[in-house]
Amino acid sequence: KEERDDGWTLCNKCESYRPPRAHHCRICRRCIRRMDHHCPWINNCVGELNQKFFLLFLIYTGIACIYALILTIIAMVKGFGQRVIHPAAIICSCMLIMEAIIF
Repeated sequence: KEERDDGWTLCNKCESYRPPRAHHCRICRRCIRRMDHHCPWINNCVGELNQKFFLLFLIYTGIACIYALILTIIAMVKGFGQRVIHPAAIICSCMLIMEAIIF
């Protein structure tokens, strides 16, 4: 590794100088400062400049999943009073519950 006085090193893969604590992402094919990981959900690397936005994305997705789960439970409780429940409503409710559990 070739290193300069200020801690910058030369990346072997993209052949550019990278700052300290930077890592090369094999998917993006570039060096990312303070790289956490490459996220397939946002199709981007999570690093120093977008970590806050990634955490907000996770929080908002979690809130949306909880909201969908609550609405599904309310719809199912209200639907149990009816004699006939439409099969599409059951399938949709099951898919929303699975989506909320997965995320």
